[in-house]
Formats: sequence, structure tokens, C-alpha cells
Amino acid sequence: MMQTSAMFCACLATLGLLTTAALGGDDRLYEGVFAPNTSFIRVVAPGAQFAAVDGHRLPTEDLVISAYVNVAPGEVAVDLAATAVPVPVAANLHYTVLVHDSGAHAVITDDLQASPAKADVTFYNLSDQAGVTLFAPAASAAVFEDVAPQTGAAMALRAPLTLTFEARAAGVTLAAAEAVALRRKEGVSLVLTGAAGVYELSASPHRYQK
Repeated sequence: MMQTSAMFCACLATLGLLTTAALGGDDRLYEGVFAPNTSFIRVVAPGAQFAAVDGHRLPTEDLVISAYVNVAPGEVAVDLAATAVPVPVAANLHYTVLVHDSGAHAVITDDLQASPAKADVTFYNLSDQAGVTLFAPAASAAVFEDVAPQTGAAMALRAPLTLTFEARAAGVTLAAAEAVALRRKEGVSLVLTGAAGVYELSASPHRYQK
């Protein structure tokens, strides 16, 4: 993804969209105060009625993109409505459990940088499209390309910045998320859901809970 990142940032710079100006709230901590060497797990399960991480039930209304739950290294159970997913957790990492409407699931290790000058952007494809591009029209550039179903991608982009993102397949825009705020030292996630011509692109800032 490094070549894609460089090309994308170059497009933003050409348009004058990269800035280092201060933005209200940028002095907030990226993930608060947690014990050293601990890690984080969240669940992306649109339409699910139940999910719990290490025994902590997640609010149903947050399951499109839940908060990251602070966990200790080791095997951690993520309980879903019909199954339990064991997640082998290493120290100082972020994990996302993707859950499709069919019940299929995948565990993704999120490559987050927590850079003081950038925002982490993650994207997950939970649709029926075989390969999805996350596109930023303001930069006329792809952030991620050919993201397969039940997989994700991550990249750190210069911040602060506000962008509209489009999910595209075969050159056709499936759905859009407008005015997504990117803040330094923080992150935002987007997830594409849907099938048979009806799609939704959801965006949420990264959130944390102990």
C-alpha cells in the first residue's frame, strides 16, 4: 500500500488539501490511558443483535463499527450470536472481527500508526462485490484498490482534513460517505455493506473502551 499512499498524498498536495493547520480537538489522546502492552479488539457486524469481547457485551447500536475494547495479550473470546471466535492476541496490536450477514467471520489485524501528524483510515468490504476501490473524489485518487470481501485495508493520511469517500466497483459508485473528518493522532473506519445493487458506506471515528 505504500505506493498507493504516496500517490494519494501527492494528489492531495497538488490540490492544496494537505495542511498542518491546527484543528479543534487535535490535542486529544489517540486512545486514552491504558496499561502497557495491552491490545484492542472491536467488532464490525452490521445487523447483528449480539456481540461481546472478553465478556464485555457491546451495545447493539454500535455493532456497525464498535469501539475497541482493551484486552490483555493471550487468547481472547469474541462471542457472537451463534458462535465464539477465539482471537490470539499479541501485545500492542489492534484487531477487528468482521462478521458478514451470512455468519461468516474473519479476524483482521489493523495496521494503525497513531502518527502525531496523520490520521489512520481503515476500510472493510462486507458487500457482495469481489473487489472494491475506496475513492476520494476531491483528490481524484484511490485510497485503496481491489479490496476483497471479508478483508480490510489501512493507511495513514495527512491530517487534519475532511473528505468524502466513495466505494466503487468496476468503475461504478456503490455508496458514499460524505464529510468524513480526519484528525491527527486519531483514526476513522469505513465499512461497505449490501448486496444486489443496494449498498451503504458507513464511517465512524475510532473509539476506545476499557
